[in-house]
Amino acid sequence: MSRHESYITKDGAFHFIHRQKGGRCEVLRYRRLDYTDQNVSFLCDAITDHLTPDLISHQVRRAYPAGHPAWKRDLFGYCVPASFALLYFLDTDALVPFRGIDMGGEGHWWLADRNNGRRYDITGCQYTEAERNGVYASGRPRGYYGRGEAPAARFLRLMNRVQPESELFVTDGPGLSGYVRQPRGRI
Repeated sequence: MSRHESYITKDGAFHFIHRQKGGRCEVLRYRRLDYTDQNVSFLCDAITDHLTPDLISHQVRRAYPAGHPAWKRDLFGYCVPASFALLYFLDTDALVPFRGIDMGGEGHWWLADRNNGRRYDITGCQYTEAERNGVYASGRPRGYYGRGEAPAARFLRLMNRVQPESELFVTDGPGLSGYVRQPRGRI
């Protein structure tokens, strides 16, 4: 099961999600939202509106060079950052990340509610209904594949775009007490 909550802490009204990078820590101070239909809808739309090519992993770019037929699908390559941004934004333990395999052999990610099975697939519209059903049939619960399931920097960038009042910064360590903000370079 996903260990994503181990990277999130709360202090007052704010949540902090962190990731280690060398001896330093990249941190996003943000507000998680209650798990309601209204907030899910808002976040799905906002996340979709802020998807940009820099959020697609280097691994996907290497596996699918320019001109590959997969790039003809809208939202190809965005399922991981979109799904995990939604997961980190919603203040609930009911959501589980799932990964299935599409007809081209590429992994596809979405979230599912462990209580009622409802799926939240922000980028699922890139598939026909039949293709989506095939992907879902192959799906299994999975934690993020990053080292120790730590969030990727691209997730934090996306979340910062979706919630512009959030603050993205670098510190010398992950502890909440005494975050010392350092000038942030590219995260």
